[in-house]
Amino acid sequence: MKFANTCFRSQYIRGKFSLLEWQKRLLQSLWGWRHPTGARRFRMANLHASKKNGKTLLTAIVATFELFCSDSPSSLTLCSAASKENASQIFSECAYKVERIKSLFLLQPYVRSVTFGDPVGVIADGWRDHWKQGLNLTDQQAEFMNTGHPDRETPWLTVDEPNHVADVIVHRSPRYHSRWFPWKKIVREYKDKVVFVGSREEHAAFEKEFGAVPYHETPTLLDLARVIAGAKVFVGNQSSPRWIAEGLKKHVHVEQDRGRRGNTHWQRAGARYDADKLWAI
Repeated sequence: MKFANTCFRSQYIRGKFSLLEWQKRLLQSLWGWRHPTGARRFRMANLHASKKNGKTLLTAIVATFELFCSDSPSSLTLCSAASKENASQIFSECAYKVERIKSLFLLQPYVRSVTFGDPVGVIADGWRDHWKQGLNLTDQQAEFMNTGHPDRETPWLTVDEPNHVADVIVHRSPRYHSRWFPWKKIVREYKDKVVFVGSREEHAAFEKEFGAVPYHETPTLLDLARVIAGAKVFVGNQSSPRWIAEGLKKHVHVEQDRGRRGNTHWQRAGARYDADKLWAI
């Protein structure tokens, strides 16, 4: 439900949309009803609804969620219908998400091309088997690929045109929160030097809890990276904007639990994980 409301964006719908009640009930039944082990009770659903009632949108949400957020490594998402044209409506929604990240990838000197299709080469999900306390996600991937851990101070992302929107860029996703992190202090101290990036729903949730902060929309991942590159400091929890800031090696304040080195932890001079002492602007 959170994915549908805060993360999914359709290429056919402008602005915010709300799920219909029957769509909510279906998602709650399929993904919310679980065994004591945490496994989903239902693995198959047969949905019947008349035309123009939101079947394609709902199916696209499910397909995109399973493609990007499934707890099954290398999940396979298939779209089938009575005609290729009908099936392509769902496929194109998934491909639309890839197009929104493609431009940033193509700027990197080590990326030759970005395509959407059948997986080829090494399936990169093997890093999940290399979890160790104290290792961040990149270290785990490096151990899976049998390469050395990356240097802590060397950027792995670059942008063409940094966009200075504000000195401080803030983002907070719905997951990975810490009750110890001083968000109200950050909003108060940085005042008119800060803007929020992410979805409008994330922005509304942030303002409700911590106070008013201006919002800046970033339609693509490259737009987001340009804004972060143009700032002096990034503040956020574990999320894609936080990893972009790490890839650019910006000064960061990262929300994580006290005394716990999460898998987004990079021990370097420009990274702080408690925010007791804020970066000077």
